[in-house]
Amino acid sequence: MEFGILGPLEVRHDGRERPIAGAKQRALLAVLLLNVNHVVSSDRLVAELWGSEPPESGHAALRVRVSQLRKAIEPGYPDGGLRVLRTQAPGYILAAEPGTCTSKRAEEALAPKTAWNPVAPSRPMVAISMMLPSG
Repeated sequence: MEFGILGPLEVRHDGRERPIAGAKQRALLAVLLLNVNHVVSSDRLVAELWGSEPPESGHAALRVRVSQLRKAIEPGYPDGGLRVLRTQAPGYILAAEPGTCTSKRAEEALAPKTAWNPVAPSRPMVAISMMLPSG
């Protein structure tokens, strides 16, 4: 399974895109991808999805969204193998294999391979500076 968050938000399995319907499911997926392989608390997910005005049953609504997202990205579970979107106290974790999430691949590509040298700018900083508007 591959996850794209840089550019369009997408999930691919065996080369096929898994459609993620609805703004809340897409927002949930985005938050989990930004924290891939780390537990995100249910409280934080409710706050991220509904802001300062969550529904009275915020945690129940979150469980519904998680269930919907699981069905979208893992339609064959449990026959399909290990669960990718897992419940883990105090919330949820999206467990992704190395190299399957575009945000992590970008972090690894931009990570400095040597100690920082203030005289010689790093490749990531040069690349970032080239993208910034001038003038």
